[in-house]
Amino acid sequence: MNKRSSVLLLVVLGSTAVAGPIADDYRSGVLGTPWGASLESVVGVYPVGDHLFSTAPGQRSYWVKDDQPLFDIPRDELGILYSFDKENRLLGVSIAFSSERIDQLLGALTVRYGAWTRVAPEGVHKYYDWRPDADIQLQVDTTVAGSYGITWLAVKCAKCRNGSAPRM
Repeated sequence: MNKRSSVLLLVVLGSTAVAGPIADDYRSGVLGTPWGASLESVVGVYPVGDHLFSTAPGQRSYWVKDDQPLFDIPRDELGILYSFDKENRLLGVSIAFSSERIDQLLGALTVRYGAWTRVAPEGVHKYYDWRPDADIQLQVDTTVAGSYGITWLAVKCAKCRNGSAPRM
């Protein structure tokens, strides 16, 4: 291969967008539930849950008890909140942890996905955001010490439909 062909090949390969580890883990959905899944299909898998309605038009959530560990971190008998759009299609999943687990969770996420890109304290909450990866957003929302103590790992994909995130 001549020098000109090698340079052209490097330019083409170097400009190819590649999904990162967040998209690798969540491109098809969260905890076995695909993006765009209907509310009915989630209720079918978890029939004992609570329907929650938002004050925002057309938004609702479904809360289920689930205490399976995530990243080998105990979840202390907490649950999962599935969030749906106005067409009742899955666009986000929030996984609850005890706030005493915040250091474990941030450590596991940092090892797996790199350092967060933004920290934003707001009232009794502190938000940790990772750079979006193939339209998938990862955020940790924790309450500060002395408040009621819940930490959420939220995975959202507003553009995801039909079981997968947009391809890179």
